[in-house]
Amino acid sequence: MRDVVRYSEAFKLRLVEDMASGKYKSLDEAKRRNGIRRGATLNKWIKQYGREDILPKRMKVETMNEIDELQAARSRIRELEAAKQERYNIRTTVERGNSHLKDSLIRRSLYVKGYKKYRLY
Repeated sequence: MRDVVRYSEAFKLRLVEDMASGKYKSLDEAKRRNGIRRGATLNKWIKQYGREDILPKRMKVETMNEIDELQAARSRIRELEAAKQERYNIRTTVERGNSHLKDSLIRRSLYVKGYKKYRLY
């Protein structure tokens, strides 16, 4: 079992400031040099001290064809969700009707006896 390591606020703040000043080229380098096991720890500190500007940025490049495909897929999902809701509403209506018929038309006791299969009392 690994030991739990607690870092002081001064250490955290110094490390974040070093990252902001450019002392480390990457989060991995800062993590390695300071003996931090998890990268998420460093990310959490950066966010905690309000320095999201030094986190790596993600850029997404899409072609117009990919954007069109995504819009078509989202449209199809909306259609399917609407159809699913309509099917659910119809199904629950039928189930309520069947429940009403069972409660009002079938007597309370239903017995199965031999060759007669059932007998109502």
